[in-house]
This record gives sequence, C-alpha cells and structure tokens, in this order.
Amino acid sequence: MVTAFEPYKKFISNVGRKVVNKTIIIRNMSITKNSTALKIVAIVVTIMFMFTLVSVNTAYAALTEAQIQSILSLLSSFGADQATIDNVEASLKGQPTSGTGVSSAVCPYVWDTNLTQGSTGADVLNLQKFLNDQGSTVASSGAGSAGNETSYYGSLTGAAVVNYQEANAAAILTPVGLTSGVPFFGPSTRAYANSMCTSAPLDGDTGDTTPPPSVGTGLSISAGLQPANTLAPYDAARVHFTNFTVTAGSDGDVVMNSVVVERTGLSVDANLASVVLLDSDGKQIGLTKTLNSNHQAKIGEAVTIPAGQSRTFIVGGNMANISTVNSGEILSIDVVAINTSATVSGSLPIRGAQHTVNNTLAI
Repeated sequence: MVTAFEPYKKFISNVGRKVVNKTIIIRNMSITKNSTALKIVAIVVTIMFMFTLVSVNTAYAALTEAQIQSILSLLSSFGADQATIDNVEASLKGQPTSGTGVSSAVCPYVWDTNLTQGSTGADVLNLQKFLNDQGSTVASSGAGSAGNETSYYGSLTGAAVVNYQEANAAAILTPVGLTSGVPFFGPSTRAYANSMCTSAPLDGDTGDTTPPPSVGTGLSISAGLQPANTLAPYDAARVHFTNFTVTAGSDGDVVMNSVVVERTGLSVDANLASVVLLDSDGKQIGLTKTLNSNHQAKIGEAVTIPAGQSRTFIVGGNMANISTVNSGEILSIDVVAINTSATVSGSLPIRGAQHTVNNTLAI
C-alpha cells in the first residue's frame, strides 16, 4: 500500500482481529468467520478509505462504475462467492441486496404504462425519484436531480433508464434478448421496477412490505377481428396481418414473454424483411425479427396482462424491397405459440389476413 495509507494499516489489522468468532454485517450482507472473509473485509475497508467514504451505505454516491468494478475484481481474486460479490455490487450501487427491500421514498408504487421520451405525469416524476434512489441518477444537479425531480421524460431520464437496465441486465435485458439498454421504460423494465418497488422505505430493521401481486396461472388466447385481405406493396412497414386477444385468469397477473409466429400461405419467406408485434394502438413491442429456417420468429417482449383483463395485439409484417418480393404470391402470418409461465388455453394457430404481394405500387 502507498505511504498515504500507512495510518490505516493498524486499523485494518484491528478489523481483522475483531472479526474472529463474530459476524460482520455490511449493508444487510453477512460475512461469516473465515480467512477469505477477513481478506474481503480488509479489502473493502481499505477501498472505502481510498475513496474517502464514511460507510458502504453512501458508497454508491461517490464511486464511479470503473471503481466499483475494481472492487468487485478484488473480491473475486480473493475467492469471494458470487452471492457475496452480487450483494457488494448492489450495495455500492445503492440497490437492494438479497433479502432486502428497496430503499426508496417512492415505494410501494406500480407503473402501469410504458414511458418514453416526451411522456409526462406522475409516473415520470416517481420514476425519476426511484432512479435517483437506486443510483441511476437522472441528473447530478438541477432539474431531475434528487429533490428536484420533474414530471417530464427527456433525454436525461432516458439515459438513467438505460443505466438502470444495464445495472440489472440479467433481469431486464437478457430475458428479451438485449445486450444493452434502450431509453424506453417498457414492459420488461416496468415489471422489474414494480417487483423491486413493492416495499416501503426501510427504517433500520423495521421495514413493512406490501405483498407483490399474485401470479396468475392461466392465459386464454382468441382470434381478434382480422384485417381485410388486401395488397402488401414492397417496402411497406408494419402491414397488419393477424389480430389476437389474450385474457389473464382471475387468480393473478400473467406475463406474456413473447409470441411465436409463422409465415404461411402460397408465399416464400423472402417476401418479408421482418415481423413485429404491435399493441392495439399500433405501437411496436420489442424488436423486429427475421424468420428462421422453420419460417418462424419469436417477437415481442415481456408484457403483463392484469388479472381478469384482456389485451389485443397485432402481428405486423415489414415487406421486402422491390428486388426481393415475388409479386402475386399470397402471404399470411399465423400465431402458433405464446411463451408464458401460465397455462395457455384457446385454439392455435390463429390466422389473420392473407395479403397479396405487390411490386408495382410505390409507397
């Protein structure tokens, strides 16, 4: 250690001696007596001094992402188990550790609608408060900073949402096939934030919690009112093919993770550049996907269907360019499966409109 930290060597040594036959608790994380734990405690204490912090509870307010990763690398090199590393990371970022609630003045709170740049209202205000409390700060000062949150979702809020998504990538991004965040507070991010914001603010060891919403066991699917058969010109985007409705059972909310669709009809896959899932207002859900060798694609992202309620969705097709489409072929897209943990009932597949591919009409 460099000379500037010589005064802390005796302190660290004392910490090492005192930890014997005791349990050190760091932000609700227990590290029991063993030689590895002693080293970990010494490392964490040393690093806290290096960044002139008073306690782990305030670490996330001062440490950069690079500094946090350095700490985690040191813990890993001394043989810390993954659970310990995850809890330390959560503590340093101001996020809840395993077995703890979210320390946020906003919680308990539920976001029922998607939010994106340009959104306004109480949901945005509470989202900014939640992000600031969780270490994904909207702004360090001025509008959007802690205590100065606003009800407008701008680029700063979007950047904070991206930070929150990437800090919780395994729960938010990975399930929907993403590797980096997007400035959209959509179904996957909402579901995770809602699950973490079911607890009231912690007050010492006496935090009352609100039970999370019950998880439904059934989801029924039925065909919706289908679009009329018409022409599908080349380069046309989000051509409506198939409408379907899903209804959650009365015993709890159901998460529909994705939808499997299949190209059918007297057509080839090359007529479609990609397929996409839309909500009843025509807004895109998740990313566009190309068809695989089985003429299928998994589209959409996690969407929560409230208990006893129904939601209607649209399968859209993005037509290929003029050099690829085969004019005159009849194209349809079937819904063949719903990916969810609930039991799916209803008749599948569901076929909608059968559009005729056209390479003469220009859009």
